[in-house]
Amino acid sequence: GRLGQQRISLLEYAGIKWCIMDDAWEDSFDELISFKLYNGHSDVFLQAAEFPASTELRQWVEQQRELYKAGKLPSQGVERLELLEVDLDPVPEDWPHRLSQLRAYKQYFGDCNIPKGWQPEPTLAAWLQQQRELHESGQLSAKWMAKLEEAGVEWESDSKKSSSKKSNSKKPPKKSSSRARDKPKKRKQAAVAATVPGDPEWEMQFQALLKFKEENGNLNVPLRSGDDGALLPLAAWMLAQRQLKRKGELAAERELRLTQMGFDWVTRRSKAKTNNAVSSKAARA
Repeated sequence: GRLGQQRISLLEYAGIKWCIMDDAWEDSFDELISFKLYNGHSDVFLQAAEFPASTELRQWVEQQRELYKAGKLPSQGVERLELLEVDLDPVPEDWPHRLSQLRAYKQYFGDCNIPKGWQPEPTLAAWLQQQRELHESGQLSAKWMAKLEEAGVEWESDSKKSSSKKSNSKKPPKKSSSRARDKPKKRKQAAVAATVPGDPEWEMQFQALLKFKEENGNLNVPLRSGDDGALLPLAAWMLAQRQLKRKGELAAERELRLTQMGFDWVTRRSKAKTNNAVSSKAARA
């Protein structure tokens, strides 16, 4: 169960400073070396490995990751595992998709202050809030913290900044200014690309929708738009055009252009609800 002298010599030559762990740890590490030698990598969770890892080895690697995240894995253990190219802080399963959605939102709206229940992706705000809570409790690793900051995340949300400023101020609260009241309105206008004739943002989204139709033969832009999140702004824009039309705020010229393109003013979900309601009513009759 101990490391062979040849392996020890190779690892020492690579610069490892030895700190003998307990016997069980050394046995598992020796098994991991064998796994890497046979397969050419250290991903014990890869199903297609030529020399599959045992359940015990997988559990051991997972345990090392947990210890690493908790800051309880000795530095020598970290060094030895990293020498074998073990990823001690792997990408969470949903992270690539969520991060790309977040970047798309930031690119379109200019910030990462996602409203709760935002329609194109209602769970995105909850996911971001979860990352904020992990950051606040010190459970978010520096690696993922940096990726979120690079995407534009500020760890103190607008609501917390606002309450912090109020609590630190001795002045009586002022009435909300017209600028503050207009903030949600401005965000909505940004999402829908204002209805002023000749607005370049609206025209840009219209052309993007036209291109989507040419490439796909339909206007069914998915709300969940794949890992890159590239279609998320367009889906949000389409949703906003429907909302403007319902309120009677969409310019007639724009409504005509969209209708001529084949734009469906009633979503498939709304149609399904209507059909279900009609069926239920007919059944009761």
